Amino acid sequence: MKTIVLISFLFLFIVGDAYCIEKARQPDAGMSETNCNFRVPSGWKKVNNNLYTLKNFSKTWKQYGGFLSEGHQPWRLEPINAAGACLWDFGIKDNSRDIFEFADHITEITENKLYVLKMRNRSYYVFVRVSDSIPVAYKLVVIGN
Repeated sequence: MKTIVLISFLFLFIVGDAYCIEKARQPDAGMSETNCNFRVPSGWKKVNNNLYTLKNFSKTWKQYGGFLSEGHQPWRLEPINAAGACLWDFGIKDNSRDIFEFADHITEITENKLYVLKMRNRSYYVFVRVSDSIPVAYKLVVIGN
């Protein structure tokens, strides 16, 4: 099973390219107009043309744990919202008013672990790891359709 998953993701890495191209197109059905001002946020690194990883998982996890222990950002407790926040950090947005509305456009592939947002001619795969009930996005894969 692990071999199939590994081969599938290897295929995804080879097929796609990772830079975001803005074109004047109609937005996807069911999704408000989208913006893609793609940028690599601080704390993340570009591994190759379509793979981005979090530099320091434990530092980010502790930071989010601090926010949550103080009662801030309770929406971070849902892994799909963590995936949405990751996409926002990379500059991938629509006209949603909040993270909950944006997260409605994200599809869960593997429960609490893998999410995808299909937008225009790109698919954005966000990998999330939950540690002590705090979800943290740690990997982003961008695939051209």
